[in-house]
Amino acid sequence: MTESLHYKVAQFYYQEAEMLDSYQYQDWFELMTEDIEYKMPVRINKENGDLSHKEVEMYHFLDDYETLKLRVERLYTNYAWAEDPPSRIRRLVTNVQIKENHEDQLLVKSYFILYRSRGSDARFELITGERMDTLISISDGLKIKKRVIHVDQATLNLKNLAVFF
Repeated sequence: MTESLHYKVAQFYYQEAEMLDSYQYQDWFELMTEDIEYKMPVRINKENGDLSHKEVEMYHFLDDYETLKLRVERLYTNYAWAEDPPSRIRRLVTNVQIKENHEDQLLVKSYFILYRSRGSDARFELITGERMDTLISISDGLKIKKRVIHVDQATLNLKNLAVFF
């Protein structure tokens, strides 16, 4: 792995976060491949202190290209009540690590912090976690083929889950 590849991947994530933070959802959606798998499994607490991620058949969301497209398009309508008025969101992406590099496909782990405030409410929401992405290299950059989001919280204390990670 070269430093320039790591730089390219990190810049991709920073630009992705900026798109989402500035409500450029359609531009963000164009970063997805048509066979995208975008999911956030429910976190399970184990008795003996085992903090490993256990995939279960229960998800906060399990999206493909069509369902992501619908979620994005809905944000441009008058029916996105959960985001009216829009949340102020700041996404921080860190600890970007390229775990595998196979030809035009990368397996990348990253950590995130998502801060969200709504209206004039003094309360805010903070979500932290990690993402495991499969990125595909294309002629003019990268696209997301798969994203698995593992939040650190076992119980999400959110008013809604109308955000992208």
